[in-house]
Amino acid sequence: MTTLDGLERILAFMPIFERPATTLYEVRTDLSMMDPYVYAPEFTQFIQELYRENLVIDFNWVAWKDEAGKYLENPSQIESADLETLQKLITTHVRADRFNSGHLVQMAENGQILAILKRLATIRGQMEASSPNS
Repeated sequence: MTTLDGLERILAFMPIFERPATTLYEVRTDLSMMDPYVYAPEFTQFIQELYRENLVIDFNWVAWKDEAGKYLENPSQIESADLETLQKLITTHVRADRFNSGHLVQMAENGQILAILKRLATIRGQMEASSPNS
């Protein structure tokens, strides 16, 4: 389950997606490397944190890829997505990166990751407002 503190840890990465995506990776063309994208340590930490905070979930993401495509075609839909949908989007992008080198870079460059983080910030605020301790 995703918690307020967990979302806060994820949202701490937002500034890296507010600057040019080219700072998140380098492309290496060494013949010994199968994957030419080498992610910056903070980008790798972000991905690891997504797993730790249960934003990468176990579901049939391949079957959901068409639905994820709708959010790429119309990014404004992210502004009203619920937490489960955001988890599915994040999972789809993270898993797709394993099979399509550079997919996450593309999602950073086109603003998809930043849009997801902004929506998570809104959801975190709503969770905090409805928390009995607030």
